[in-house]
Amino acid sequence: CAEKQAIEALQVLGLEGEFDAVYGADFMGDVCKPERAAFEAVCARAKIDPHGTAFFEDSLKNLVTAKEMGFTTVLVSGKTAAEESGQNGGFTPDATISAVNLKEL
Repeated sequence: CAEKQAIEALQVLGLEGEFDAVYGADFMGDVCKPERAAFEAVCARAKIDPHGTAFFEDSLKNLVTAKEMGFTTVLVSGKTAAEESGQNGGFTPDATISAVNLKEL
């Protein structure tokens, strides 16, 4: 999703201001998840090392590349994850949560 929608979701969840930045489709432009170039662009812009970064996602297919790069992967259960169940090729995220709120983080 675009940054605006992600920020709106964080506001609804009471998590606005808990993250240094939010990156989405607007920032990534011509590349998108699960392409490695999308993750590399965010890492370069944010000056982060994937090995010290958690990546929250509701789609298993987008977590695979992140895990290969060294991110800690967190699947947010929901409609997308349910639709993709059985299509993960044996991939297991580092953690699965049912919602994103400060208590679960």
